[in-house]
Amino acid sequence: MSYAVTGIIVALLVRRKIKLIKILALILGILHIAGVLLISFILEAGMRFPGSQEEFSLALNEIAAVYSTGSYLDQVLFRFDGIFQMRLEAIAVIPMNILLFLFGVYLVRAGIFRQTKRSEELRKKFFLGFSCGHSA
Repeated sequence: MSYAVTGIIVALLVRRKIKLIKILALILGILHIAGVLLISFILEAGMRFPGSQEEFSLALNEIAAVYSTGSYLDQVLFRFDGIFQMRLEAIAVIPMNILLFLFGVYLVRAGIFRQTKRSEELRKKFFLGFSCGHSA
């Protein structure tokens, strides 16, 4: 689901100027990081309430039981019962997905995947941060 929505949005953005793509990518990156931090803080705060850790543990055990011993119908009903919660992750990763697709568009437009001397230099420059100092 998230890739379908991402694809529709990226299709509308892919032909835009690189400056707009950079701005959108920066905004989406900030949104994603802020969202992850917000969710983390909410979960951390929620775990501090009395009994919340036990309740969370029981919920995890229920999920494990449905998927390990439940029938297919049990699993379908479980997913239907929690349809909103089951879709939250797919919705939450859309900004990150768009960011990654736009980053790919940027790399393609920069020519990093071409078979030229300049592209080779770009790849070395780009991947320098990932190098451990060992030569192949």
